[in-house]
Amino acid sequence: MDETFTVTNNGPINMSEPVVTSIEVTPAQINTNNGSAQVQVTVAIQDDLSGINDAQALMAEPGDVQAHRVLDNLIYRREIPVMLGVFINPGRRPEQPEPNPRDWGDKTTNRTDEYHPPTDKYARVTLEELMLALKKSYNISPEPEHHAIMGLSSGGCAAFAVAWFRPDDFRKVISFVGNCANMRGEHIYPELVSASDHKPILTFMQDGRNDNRRSDNLNDAQEGGGVWDQ
Repeated sequence: MDETFTVTNNGPINMSEPVVTSIEVTPAQINTNNGSAQVQVTVAIQDDLSGINDAQALMAEPGDVQAHRVLDNLIYRREIPVMLGVFINPGRRPEQPEPNPRDWGDKTTNRTDEYHPPTDKYARVTLEELMLALKKSYNISPEPEHHAIMGLSSGGCAAFAVAWFRPDDFRKVISFVGNCANMRGEHIYPELVSASDHKPILTFMQDGRNDNRRSDNLNDAQEGGGVWDQ
């Protein structure tokens, strides 16, 4: 029997204070100030681990995702194991503003430099900087099969990059409309995957016919902007 899943938000979720770490692993082009950036991580205290990129957008209330509520509901329903939810904002220099639900940070943070290039640098930030900081306070499972990471759009591509370049640490990926277009080289992934040896990564990728078809999308091939399907 089909079942409708409703995300409830009647109670508080046990959240830690934001964790701010200095990032040493950064692309040269964002080291224009003092050579460091900051990442804010909000942690829902719970054992397996799920990393979520673009924290401010995916935790927005009201919002389309409310990922922290989804995790809380699924854990309560015993559909997923108890886990540590790590909500990661893009790195930024001290003078840059924190991302928010309306501005994810493409123009005001290092999001583009972190999420787009098909290299191991964002994986190194996640594992060598953030995970080390979290392990000081939380008992995180060492098994890579118990580590998932997810993201939306460029954040989805960054999530895949973390697992692809560090499969011994992350082996599950959720990507919503993860772009593999030629944005700083992301278009290489299909050929890179085909040409590489098998990696033990389980990936769920969501996309839709109407993605990026807005009435104001001047890049759409159809005259007058985007057209929605039925």
